[in-house]
Amino acid sequence: NVAKAVRGSSGGLKGVKGLGMEVDGQAQVSMNLVDLDATPLHRAYEMVKMEAEAQGVTPTWSEIVGLVPERALFEAAARHLRWRTYTPELVLERQVRKAASGGESLSGFVGDVASSAPVPGGGSVVAHVGSLGAALAQMVAGLTVGRKKYVAVDAEMKELALRAAHLVRRLAELKDEDAAAYTLVSDAYKLPKESPEQQTARDAAIQGALMKAAEVPLETARLCAEVAALAAVCAEKGNTNAASDAGVAALLAEAACRGAAYNVRINVSAMPGKAAGATLAAEAERLVASAGEHARRATAAVEAQL
Repeated sequence: NVAKAVRGSSGGLKGVKGLGMEVDGQAQVSMNLVDLDATPLHRAYEMVKMEAEAQGVTPTWSEIVGLVPERALFEAAARHLRWRTYTPELVLERQVRKAASGGESLSGFVGDVASSAPVPGGGSVVAHVGSLGAALAQMVAGLTVGRKKYVAVDAEMKELALRAAHLVRRLAELKDEDAAAYTLVSDAYKLPKESPEQQTARDAAIQGALMKAAEVPLETARLCAEVAALAAVCAEKGNTNAASDAGVAALLAEAACRGAAYNVRINVSAMPGKAAGATLAAEAERLVASAGEHARRATAAVEAQL
């Protein structure tokens, strides 16, 4: 009966397969959790406990057969502790591994994005994508410098490579800054609002936090538009053998710029005083148009080589 109540095909939890059986003289609900975003580990366990208690019994123990995603255990622990401010970055061992390895791994970042935690989110992702675009532009410039065929643009490509390297680093920093800005917004919304004074203070804190949360992706958009411009130059003047790489850099930069603009606009739309953020949203739209124009230049140059 408990397994039937839990499994998705019987109207229970989405992404859960459940089967009731007897193991060592005890009833067991064996489950496959095939979608941890739809039904987290802790929710499936809580459902089993609730349904078992409705039958007049209490679960005595549990087991996991095979491997389990790290995030599922952390999320279950955060739920048990009623830890409202949990993020993966608060786990000490993650910070130690990050420091020991010289930085966060790509797989670790992707795993964090895939988790049900609100950060890192779209703002961090577009900053990372912009950084990849800058890295590709740097690569194409590096493949151009020192080649006799491209001696006329050698100095220009050296400067371009240096600027692209700076953009790689700064966009990587913005990836983390965006997550920190979200935390400020979340904290502001949790402030008390029982009295008029508290409401006024809360509104001011929310306005300030949302301004910061809009300014970070706006800087991301600015830098991504610059990446698109560098990529266009690489596509037009750089090593033709790497023209497709320059095109990819431009497309990534355009997409990242547009995504960053989304984040600017959504934060501005949430402001109690929207007028204060209107100039930020307008600049974001101009940057998207600029990035798009550079991407079209790069695309045209790439198509000419194909």
